Amino acid sequence: MAFLGTTELDDIRSHFEGTLSDTCTVQYRTKAADGAGGYTTSTVTRGTAIPCELYPAGPSAGITQEALREGGGWSLDIAWDQAISVKDQVVVAGNTYEVTWVSVGQSEQLCRTASLQRLT
Repeated sequence: MAFLGTTELDDIRSHFEGTLSDTCTVQYRTKAADGAGGYTTSTVTRGTAIPCELYPAGPSAGITQEALREGGGWSLDIAWDQAISVKDQVVVAGNTYEVTWVSVGQSEQLCRTASLQRLT
């Protein structure tokens, strides 16, 4: 049972999305046969300049910048209806991350949250 009407929920989502201070590019990888028994991998962009918010995952106390650079966990908030999947790559401020988890199936979801692992 929904507690909010469609208009109320849309208004809250719109307000929330207006608070996202970063932008990102979301990409996914595809594989195609190379004709020699192997495959080639290419990257396809789902979208660019997507409003987002990137922040360290978990308790922030005790997590050093060095630990985060070494692949510590990150969380990303984006619009609730933005296409993003596990294994996608997200580029924020020149750094590339791999998506390890995405929130899906929640009722009255205000945003989509993804867990990321830093690659570069």
